[in-house]
Order: sequence, then C-alpha cells, then structure tokens
Amino acid sequence: MSDELKKKLGSYIITSLTGLMMAYITMSNHGIFEAQSAKEVIFIISSALSIPGVIIIMIGCLVWVSKDGFFDGISYAFSYTFKMMIPGTDKTMLKYKEYIENKAEKRAEKKVSFAYFFIVGGAFLVLSVILLVIFYMI
Repeated sequence: MSDELKKKLGSYIITSLTGLMMAYITMSNHGIFEAQSAKEVIFIISSALSIPGVIIIMIGCLVWVSKDGFFDGISYAFSYTFKMMIPGTDKTMLKYKEYIENKAEKRAEKKVSFAYFFIVGGAFLVLSVILLVIFYMI
C-alpha cells in the first residue's frame, strides 16, 4: 500500500472510531443496557448514531470553510493585536492584503482533504435514518 492510501484509510478509520465512541457514550447515557424492548433499543441506537453523524459533518464544514480562507481576517486581527500588546515583540506587521496573499499562497501549496468527514458523518446519519424508519415500522 502506498503512503497516501494509508493516510486516507487512517483518516477514515480514526474518524469512524471517534464516531463510534461518541455513539457508545450516548447509548450508555440513554440507558441502552436497561432497555425493555427491541423498539426502545432501536430508538436509542438511532438517536446515538445521529449525534456523531451531525458533529462529524459540522467539523467537515468548518474545515471546508477554513480551507477557503474564511477565518483569515480573524487570524490577522488576533496576530496584530497580540503583536501590539506584548512588549518586546517585533511591531512590524504585514498589511492585510499582503497577509491574505501569503496565506493564499501557503494554502495553495498544501492540499487539505476533508471529504472523509462528510462520508463518515453521512454514513452515521444514513444508518440513523434507516433505524428510525425501522423503529416506526415496528
């Protein structure tokens, strides 16, 4: 296996395991081990799978927006404020336009993959909806 394939597969596995851990914690907090009927178990599992699905998709949205430079203005403001308030630091600062251009150049050099957030989060949501449909059919 190539290193790139291992890295992609690792991203999927880590994201999936994190989602499963969130789902397990949610299920145990909702009392899946004390559930009386199969219908109640299905509902708890469906609810527990939807939470990591939504959270993982929202993280993917944040990465996507961040990748496009949405937060560059905020990071410029914080770095400017930090440099002006801390004594002994170099007070020379790039102009905003130069700062944005430098960030865009650095961003173009490295490729950020974030599709796995949407794929894994979508899989959790699809499983949740399937179980919810089963819950209402019982």
